[in-house]
Amino acid sequence: MPELHFWCYGNFNQLYPDILDEAIWGVDHLLRMQLSDGAVLSIVGESHSSPPSSAMEPSYYGPPSTSATLNTAAAFALASGVYKSQGLFRSIRRA
Repeated sequence: MPELHFWCYGNFNQLYPDILDEAIWGVDHLLRMQLSDGAVLSIVGESHSSPPSSAMEPSYYGPPSTSATLNTAAAFALASGVYKSQGLFRSIRRA
C-alpha cells in the first residue's frame, strides 16, 4: 500500500488529516445538492480552488439528472468506506 502524505492548509478541523477534512466538506456539499426525493442537482459550472472548501467564486447548478444522482450515490458509497476505515463513520441528519 502506498504511503499517504497530508499537507496542512490551515483546516478548520484539526481532528482529521486535511485530505479527510476536504472529503467531509465535499460529501456535505453533495448532501446540500440532494433534493427531498433523492434526486441530485446537476453541476453546470463550478468554482475551483485548492483546497476546494476555499472556493469563493459562484457555482452554477441545473436541474436534477440521473447522471448527477448516480455519481453522487457512488461518491457516498466511496466516502462511506473511507470514513468507516478511518473510524469516522457518523450519522448524518438533514433538516
